[in-house]
Amino acid sequence: MLRNLLPVYIKTNVKMDLLPECLQALRYPAYWKNNVEPSLRKFLNFRLHAGDLEDSDTEHYRFQRELDTIKNFYTETSEIGQKVLKWQRYFKEDKKSKSVKLFWNLQDVLMESEIIDEKARLQWKEGMVEFEGIGLQHLKEASSAVQEKQILVYKQNTSNERNYEQSILKKRRETSSPMILREQKRKCYTEKETDSDSNSDLKSARPKRKSTKSADVIDDDGKITDEQIGHFDHTFQDLDANKMWILKSGRVVEKVIYEYARGLKYESYLHSFIISDIDKETRSLFRNEEWEEIFSSNCKAIPKVDESIINLMVKYSTTDLSLFRDVIFEPFLDTSYSKQYFDLNYVNFAYRAMHILWEKDRDFALDQSKLEGWYEHNIWSHLIDPVFHDLEIELVRGEGMSLSSSDRKNDDEQNNEDRKKIGRKGDGIFRMSKDRLELGAIETGKKWEGANGRKYITDSLKLSKMLRDMLVRLIMKFEGNEQKMRLLQIVGILHSGNRFQLLTMDIPKGYICRIKRLDFLEVAGRINDPPLAFVLKDILRAKAIIMRTLELLQEKTTSLNGLYDFDSEEDERSNRCTTAPPVILPPTFRTPKTEQFYRTTVQTDSNFNRPLYHRITQTT
Repeated sequence: MLRNLLPVYIKTNVKMDLLPECLQALRYPAYWKNNVEPSLRKFLNFRLHAGDLEDSDTEHYRFQRELDTIKNFYTETSEIGQKVLKWQRYFKEDKKSKSVKLFWNLQDVLMESEIIDEKARLQWKEGMVEFEGIGLQHLKEASSAVQEKQILVYKQNTSNERNYEQSILKKRRETSSPMILREQKRKCYTEKETDSDSNSDLKSARPKRKSTKSADVIDDDGKITDEQIGHFDHTFQDLDANKMWILKSGRVVEKVIYEYARGLKYESYLHSFIISDIDKETRSLFRNEEWEEIFSSNCKAIPKVDESIINLMVKYSTTDLSLFRDVIFEPFLDTSYSKQYFDLNYVNFAYRAMHILWEKDRDFALDQSKLEGWYEHNIWSHLIDPVFHDLEIELVRGEGMSLSSSDRKNDDEQNNEDRKKIGRKGDGIFRMSKDRLELGAIETGKKWEGANGRKYITDSLKLSKMLRDMLVRLIMKFEGNEQKMRLLQIVGILHSGNRFQLLTMDIPKGYICRIKRLDFLEVAGRINDPPLAFVLKDILRAKAIIMRTLELLQEKTTSLNGLYDFDSEEDERSNRCTTAPPVILPPTFRTPKTEQFYRTTVQTDSNFNRPLYHRITQTT
């Protein structure tokens, strides 16, 4: 009974000296150094003083994991090994002890107290906002009352003046008829002046255009309009029925998509004739054998990574930090360096970059304060960007604009604006050096919310539309060569927090663009747990796909037959008409208009500065 009240693991005052390599493997070595009586309650106090205490399940799991780590360094017959066995037996009971329960109850009370304080602060802020609203309403009412009084006085004065003028005019009419003509002229002049004044009031009442240079934007999701549905109808009607994708079942993929997407209220992949392997609504439109046919037709093989690179990554995939230090700084080449070993150099560089983060005691993957910029600059810029430095492409970072998307928007026949429209902005654009052609894109997020998270879903649609715009521009380079068009493949990368996913887009048949995704991967916050090698392998695959597309573009040749003259105009005309019209993808669906409110501040009184919102609409 006494042990249940106060957990005690060791009944001695002899200090426990752990091996240096054991301390190095522990996550919290400071707690275990020279600890006389380790216990769950003491461990919880240690975590509380560290300032990053989490929930009970997490902390209990961490203590249990520490015991398992110590156990790996000692045999069961050793003194410390026997103690660890006792601690593990007692641990199951001590989780339910009154002492530990009291500790967590106290934490709950402190948390509730903080919540109450936060609610009080919010109520105070709401009260201040309400007070400002009442004050502003009072000011408006007072201003309205003053204005009404001024109007009333003005009407009274005008009425008195009009009565006086009428009496004078009456006397003049009685005395002289020429005065009547002059009075009529005066009356006409007065009426014109009144009309002018009314027009002036109308002009002043018109809303002026507000500046949007430094305005805060608040988005409101928009639905698809009738105009966009009409544009979608027109796009489908322009497709060549002979070039559509007919499945073995006889159903036409483009027609199935059109009939379903036309009734949707919000934008979908289908409005751009994109089929994504994770889109459940598209999956429901086809039978199992049809869905399998769609994703097995004209598939491109996933590039293989060279065996020497795999062997090097296996060598670096140790979870022993001291051994890892030694191997990453060893020479990884048996010969002098040349360009053919660039990818090996990249792998070594990537592991050395992660080594700096893994040397820290803190697991960065568990730190909720890390923002999107931290992951992009400390992890992804070291793992993704360097691998492309030996190719003739540029990875444009920092919300770079997609030129393909910009070209599509400015090619629109309905675009009557004088100002050029900008394209979609991505977190990374793979663009050919000294050219406008683009071969892939990147979208990033602050934290991973799962495959059903709003950020992942919206970024997936945005990235897919950007990739489709890129494919449309690449197809134009082949000048109607459909065989090469079907070989095209571009890449997209999604990473949120420490999670990574590679996806590809191609044009298997007809006018359909197909999205395929590889598995989600994770960059570990602790050394190779899980291994970094899987992430690097997919990044190298993305590079290989881009290289394959570059080679395909370099193979493009222009026919020289048009240089030769023919014997007759009929032969020449016949020669020019023998080429079948190329398959041209329809333009990507325009994103529905969203209502946005631009906030500006208007000075109404020295005590009240209230924001006003001006509604506009935009199409992206």
